[in-house]
Amino acid sequence: MGIGLSASAGFRVFVPLLVAGIGGRFGWVPLTEHFHWLGEWPALICFGIALKIIPVFCVSLIIRLSKQTLLFACTVSAFSVFYFYEIFDYLLLIRRNVPSTFILSYGYKAAFMGIDHLRALAGLSPIHLEETWVPALTVAGVLMGAGAFALRARGQIESFAISASSAGTAFLFGAGIYCGTYLLRTNFIYRLMFLLLCIPQLQDWQTERGNGNQSTGNAELGLYATVVGALWLNGNANGHSVSAFLVLPQILNLILFFSMSAVLVLVFLRGLSVAVCGLRRAKN
Repeated sequence: MGIGLSASAGFRVFVPLLVAGIGGRFGWVPLTEHFHWLGEWPALICFGIALKIIPVFCVSLIIRLSKQTLLFACTVSAFSVFYFYEIFDYLLLIRRNVPSTFILSYGYKAAFMGIDHLRALAGLSPIHLEETWVPALTVAGVLMGAGAFALRARGQIESFAISASSAGTAFLFGAGIYCGTYLLRTNFIYRLMFLLLCIPQLQDWQTERGNGNQSTGNAELGLYATVVGALWLNGNANGHSVSAFLVLPQILNLILFFSMSAVLVLVFLRGLSVAVCGLRRAKN
């Protein structure tokens, strides 16, 4: 059913349904008796396939490093690989006919498209940096920087402790979807609504900070402000004005991509350390 919906309807049709379903599943959105099915796993998986974001969900689940999530991620990944193999030709067609724009996209090439727009306003010829290796090299550098930060921070700070609650799981979903869609070319800003899934965990961190927990501090507050700022600037027409385009929305999106990538790698490394210690104790 998910494949049929994906082939017959557009992406944005299922975004509210999936977000409402996830909210209902975790108890954040009250669902009436006739809409309880939205929060069931079959419906969520169906909408996920229709939205073509199941592989990103799998990456987020693997970070948990539990048997249940690993089994679920591997199973859904196998189906997703088969699905993408079957529709690969259609994906190429979609890619050719749905271009990115410097206003409506938020991915790693959008800022370089904006540079040509600003040059055109100044009467200069375009340089088409988005068609060169510069964007890919830039995002690769950001990812390496995020990984290096996570490696250094793993044993030095206790920040960004993702809880085992539904808020922590939703954060992993939202962060994974953002990082994955940031790497896409045809990514439009309405997909940023998945960042709303990160809000409960971000609020929990601030609650812990208010209760005197010294392990939560300015880093979590900065990430919270970056998420809210990205949502506001990308959704506000003034955020894409000529004077603020490169300074605010796109650079903030890049900072958020670095931050979310670093948090995901940090959570993975911490989970990996716990798993390795558990194996060593089992051998002894």
